[in-house]
Amino acid sequence: MMNQKRIAAFKLLSGLVRFIGALSKLWLLGLIVLFFMMETGPHLRVEYTYRGSGEYRTYIRCTYLGARGFQTIYPDTGQCSVIAILNTKGGN
Repeated sequence: MMNQKRIAAFKLLSGLVRFIGALSKLWLLGLIVLFFMMETGPHLRVEYTYRGSGEYRTYIRCTYLGARGFQTIYPDTGQCSVIAILNTKGGN
């Protein structure tokens, strides 16, 4: 009787481990889906307009590319980072 309980417990534990193993194979796909579903995410600067030269640039307009397409912002501070976390509905 005791052996049957142990066997049942090990079967349950084995099924749980297999389930976790199957989920671990899908984590990358889950991250990709999440990347395209979120409103806020990383964007790469692909185009910009500035005044000045060298180290003294004042950025006027910056266009970023993210999961939901291009997004143009007009920075108040005159600075545009190469990679920015932007909200697709409202800019910064």
